[in-house]
Amino acid sequence: MLFLDALLSMSYQNIIVYFAWIAVIMGFFLVNIALIIDKNIHVILKN
Repeated sequence: MLFLDALLSMSYQNIIVYFAWIAVIMGFFLVNIALIIDKNIHVILKN
């Protein structure tokens, strides 16, 4: 609900903060996915 409130009472600052949070969360997940894929590739190469 916090995101909805931020979107409904939109100011430029709220938009910037909202997109910054999305970017941070996406970056975090992308790094984790890349590390997991990297580990899987190393396991496959060892076998």
